[in-house]
Amino acid sequence: MDKKGSENSKFSGLSLPKTKKGAIELSITGVIVLIIAITVLGLILNFVREYFIKVEPVIKKSFDELKEDVYKKMKTGKDLEFSGGEILRVSGGAQEEALGIRNTLSSENPICHRVEFVCKRAFTGEGCDNTLVGGRSLDGKLADKEWFSTQDDWDIDAKEAQVKPVDVKLEEVRPGKYSMVLNVYRANGDCEKSDFAADAKPWKDHKFTLDVQAD
Repeated sequence: MDKKGSENSKFSGLSLPKTKKGAIELSITGVIVLIIAITVLGLILNFVREYFIKVEPVIKKSFDELKEDVYKKMKTGKDLEFSGGEILRVSGGAQEEALGIRNTLSSENPICHRVEFVCKRAFTGEGCDNTLVGGRSLDGKLADKEWFSTQDDWDIDAKEAQVKPVDVKLEEVRPGKYSMVLNVYRANGDCEKSDFAADAKPWKDHKFTLDVQAD
């Protein structure tokens, strides 16, 4: 082997460790980039999830959609149906719900049904103790704190179901959870001519939890 060939062999031998070291550095860099990419992706996914959790209460159905849903549920035999369900979450202070009532009697004239919303107690938030917060009480008193605004007396024809809007207005209510009951009383005649006995028991009721969330 000539001198030039010998020198090339030496240089080739010396370059091997550098190539191996470069490959290791490249592998470490790739791992670091992968870790950073996974971390960033996780942060993005978490942000998107939190965003949709926050806006979920705001994305509400229109009253027409709520009304249709309530009618469908009442076709299964329910005489009282509230779109708020068993847990009503309200964010932003106000939203619209739907309330459906069916007159199960076969009377010739309409029958008066009276609606009242009562805050039984607060789990958290501001205190309430069987406080009228919507509709009208048996003695005709209107709510001092109107959290739920709807028609209080309904004249409903025999075997007919009606669905009406309920405006939920909680802008001045402290965030927290409240034990609620929706009571419906039934008179013996129409709303113009009938009175409700002071000791009357609810004909139907719907118990639910009101979850008032901060903006």
